[in-house]
This record gives sequence, structure tokens and C-alpha cells, in this order.
Amino acid sequence: WRYGVEAGWVSALDLDNEKNAPALYSGLILALSAAVAWLNGRVEAVPAFVARWRVLALGLLFMAFDEVFHLHERLIGPVRTILGGGDLGYFTFAWVVPALVVLPIIVLYLAGFLLRLPADTARGFVLAGGLYLGGAIALEMVGGRYFSEHGSGLGLSMIANTEESFEMLGVCYFIFVALRHLGRARITFRVSFAS
Repeated sequence: WRYGVEAGWVSALDLDNEKNAPALYSGLILALSAAVAWLNGRVEAVPAFVARWRVLALGLLFMAFDEVFHLHERLIGPVRTILGGGDLGYFTFAWVVPALVVLPIIVLYLAGFLLRLPADTARGFVLAGGLYLGGAIALEMVGGRYFSEHGSGLGLSMIANTEESFEMLGVCYFIFVALRHLGRARITFRVSFAS
């Protein structure tokens, strides 16, 4: 019985599990990052950049939904079939393949926008993105290679939890940088009372 209780706690707190507190936390911080990006779009002074902020916000909102419901993992089977199955090494968790195809398109779409942001904001977003993608894609690929050679176990769990930690750190840093950028906007509130 005691082992069952401990296993339940491990499952409930495992960063790589679905439908538990860490998955909810990851989804919530991604949703918060989407809200902060949307607010930046609302106060953006350059009209051409408003759409970029909104697309970024919608992308982050989709990522929040995906983080909670693990939609990307549904791509593993079909993509593995397309790749011929078998031992795929770094691409064992095959959802990374479409992600690696879509990622350059997103980077190109946002590159001009990023280069016109204040330097510290741009650097902050690049660092936040690097942390997130380093976990979400790079460490996922390392985990795929490890799984293909050793199967599941403590080693894979350590890689997966490190991966999720990098993702969370990247999102939290994005929120910090986006809030700092938002703080530069001259936002005025007008309150009037009718007599």
C-alpha cells in the first residue's frame, strides 16, 4: 500500500506526466505569457507590429492548450509511420520532425519584428525562446535517442524532467521580459465621475 501511495505522489508531481499539477502549471504560465503578449499588442505604437504580437499571443495560447492536453504526442505514431518506423534514434519521439519544419517559418515571420524591438527585449526573447526550445525540442530528441537505446527508466525520467524544467524556465523568463517591455509603454487611465 505504501508503495502505491508513493507511486501516486511521484506520478502527480512528475513534470513529464499528463493531467497533473505540473502540466496544469505549464499550461497556466503559457496562458499568462499569451495574455502578456496580447497586452503588448494592445499598447504597441507601431501598427505593423500589432499583428505580430497577436499572432505570438495566439501561438502561446495554443501551446498552453497543447501543454495541458499533450496534443503534439498524437503526431508521434503517424510521423513514425511516414518515416518508416524502426529505430529512429533522435527522432523516436517523432512529433519533433513537424516541429522542426514549422519552427523556421515562425522564426522568419517574427525575425523582422524581433530586430526592431529594444535590444534588451530582443535578447530576452531570444534567450527565453532558446531555453524553451532547448527543452522542448533538443532535450526531447536526446530523450528519444536515450529511449531507443535504453528504454524507459530513471535516465529517461531525468532527461524528461530536465526538458520540462527548461520549458518552464523559458516561459517564465518570456513573461518577465514581456512585462518589462509592457512597462515601457505610456499607458494612461482616465477615470471620471458623473455628478
